[in-house]
Amino acid sequence: MSESDFKELKLNIYKEVKESTKNILKGLKSNNIEEKRQIKQSLLDIEKNKSGEVISESKKEILKKYYSK
Repeated sequence: MSESDFKELKLNIYKEVKESTKNILKGLKSNNIEEKRQIKQSLLDIEKNKSGEVISESKKEILKKYYSK
């Protein structure tokens, strides 16, 4: 894996977390029940991202290969 591939992968992971954070902020401003449910899901997604569970299997494999060098 090249350095540019790795940087792109990190950027994609960052975008996933950023989208979850954006949903949380949007939901906090609303009284809508559905948006509050989305907040809860976004928080769960962020928590899973910390442990790598939300990151797709292919991304995990690429990260493993990169760090095993």
